[in-house]
Amino acid sequence: MKNTVKNIFCALSLLVLAACQDAPPSTDVPKLTLGSVREVGLDVARIEIVEKYASAMQDPNVEHLFEQPPVVVAKRMLNEKLRAQGSLHTLRVTIEDASVVRKSLPVKEGIGGLFYDEPSEAYRMNVSLRFELLEEGNPQNVIGNALVVSGREKTLMESASPADRDMAFFNMTENLVADLDAGFHGAVQRTFGWR
Repeated sequence: MKNTVKNIFCALSLLVLAACQDAPPSTDVPKLTLGSVREVGLDVARIEIVEKYASAMQDPNVEHLFEQPPVVVAKRMLNEKLRAQGSLHTLRVTIEDASVVRKSLPVKEGIGGLFYDEPSEAYRMNVSLRFELLEEGNPQNVIGNALVVSGREKTLMESASPADRDMAFFNMTENLVADLDAGFHGAVQRTFGWR
């Protein structure tokens, strides 16, 4: 009985101590949706997506650390938002680049550096999609083309937490969606849409 009471007391003490501890920072970020992106109807019979870009999966490339890497977002937008509504020709879309590169920035060293919170790293996202209209019956002949690119950069301070980094990646991805949406409704629609 004495041991049981002692065990219960120890367990309660641990629970009280655990409740006093600060919770770890949350790395929850909003879920990316494409609800605001408008569909684009194109005067082609088929849309073919070619994924040319392959991530290095190591520094300085960090796109694989994104909740949804740029290549995944680009493919999702191409599949969900472009509609083949014509009767002739194939539109080939090549994902040529979908990279995010991390660069370390110089910061003050030593005692002096303790008093400053400086930018310590920069992330550069580059996405490039090439659109080519292939002639019906002669797919080697490209009869129309357009290019949609997005380039975004984000700098983080020395004090940035993992949650701050995750949020920065989310914001960059949201900006990518806006850039691709503008490109789809600009050059792509003008070049391959209904006339």
